[in-house]
Amino acid sequence: MRTESALHRPLLAEPGHSGEPSMRRSGFAYGLTAYLWFSASVFWFKAVAHVPVWEVLAHRTIWSAVLLIAILAVTGRLAAARQALRDRSTRLTLAGTTLLMGFSWYVYIWAVTNDHILETSLAYYISPLIKVLLGCVFLRERLSAAQAVSVMLAFTGMVILGVSYGKIPVISLGLAMVSGWYGFLRKKLPVDATTGLAFESLFLTPAALLFVSYLLHQEQLVFAHSDVTTDLLLVAAGLTTGLPLVWYCKALKRLPYSTIGLMMYIMPSLTFLIAVFIFREPIGTARLVTFCFVWTSLLIYSYDLFRHKRVLRGSTRPV
Repeated sequence: MRTESALHRPLLAEPGHSGEPSMRRSGFAYGLTAYLWFSASVFWFKAVAHVPVWEVLAHRTIWSAVLLIAILAVTGRLAAARQALRDRSTRLTLAGTTLLMGFSWYVYIWAVTNDHILETSLAYYISPLIKVLLGCVFLRERLSAAQAVSVMLAFTGMVILGVSYGKIPVISLGLAMVSGWYGFLRKKLPVDATTGLAFESLFLTPAALLFVSYLLHQEQLVFAHSDVTTDLLLVAAGLTTGLPLVWYCKALKRLPYSTIGLMMYIMPSLTFLIAVFIFREPIGTARLVTFCFVWTSLLIYSYDLFRHKRVLRGSTRPV
């Protein structure tokens, strides 16, 4: 006989992940690699900071599409990918994730290249708590008392930051919300990670190509009109973007949403250290207080999740 605590169990099934240890291990490996890569990509964005943000976004879109479509072709999955798009619900969901991805890419590029790396770090600290709220509202996952306290502490920290700045912390809140919704929608898509990402990039590619053509006509295009290093860095946008997103979505399909949320601490922690100790961004009192509130909320949330997982492991042993 096996029992299961309902505290963290969604009433709606989460497709794509399995409780098998091998699936969990591969999902963890994919997630860890993706977050480490995402963190290191800050240096790539800094290296192309002299290129206008919209052109960087265009190259990121085009070269990601090229890489991902090539992967589908080499692995013989193009026919299956076209078949998946015949479903209207899938097309609509992919359209939504495409818009979210494009918005997130632009804001992140602008923030990093304009010395707002700490704002992005705060965003991705908040994102796991956004996922908790989305799971509570849309997957009917029950919110424990500790989780509720965690969310309230993070909200308090953001209010403090907003009051001290005299404005809403748009970058942090915007990226956190978009990241939460993107992960939520992608987890529910009945397509594999590479296929979904390939079509998201492909949907944005026509607009990216039109923009690059416009820049070329206006003699404002940096690509192929600057140095070789810049050209190579822009072409590498496909590897910088496509590969970690594939790994991230593979992790989404193999791990519970709560585990993905916990692993997200890796990226903002490394980004925080990079911002403060390498790029010397000033942290300031208000921002430090906000980070302390968010860190405390995440510690409470992590402890609560760890405690309930221990209870769950104990209750599911054969009796």
